[in-house]
Amino acid sequence: MNRRTLSTARMDSFFLALILLGCYAYFFPRWADPNQNSRLDMVVAVVEDGTFAIDPYVGNTVDYARVGEHYYSDKPPGVAFLGIPVYAALKVVLDTPIVNRLVERLAASESFQATLREGGSGVYAAKVRFALAQVALALCISTLTAVILGVLLYRVLLSMKIERGPALTAALGVGLL
Repeated sequence: MNRRTLSTARMDSFFLALILLGCYAYFFPRWADPNQNSRLDMVVAVVEDGTFAIDPYVGNTVDYARVGEHYYSDKPPGVAFLGIPVYAALKVVLDTPIVNRLVERLAASESFQATLREGGSGVYAAKVRFALAQVALALCISTLTAVILGVLLYRVLLSMKIERGPALTAALGVGLL
């Protein structure tokens, strides 16, 4: 690759990453999904309590296994293991006074309350923190991984001497499936 082609490939990679990031980040994870909640319960239990038992958080999900007197996530732990260091870092941010005020305001927001189903348990600060953690973990684990794979696909296609246009189209097509 000559210098100009390399520069074009870098710019294309940058804009491809921005497009994919924007598309992926636009969709928030479902905040009442038992599948995701079970994994996040395990992450929170490990970071907050130092155990894999999700006893204090079992009410967030129907996806759990009871072993003896304790409850555990019944999901494969791979994604949760990826989320542990991310949540540990996020916990520092979530515990700041600014974020705590934001969480309280959001929990008290009538507009936010209107999005919930009638007869539900409502919104309180712990639920908002849980939802923020879900969004942050989805962005850091799933979104960034998918963006990197999209850019890598584009670069591999270029290295296979596929023209720029078809390589970008293929990377976007696969990335946005």
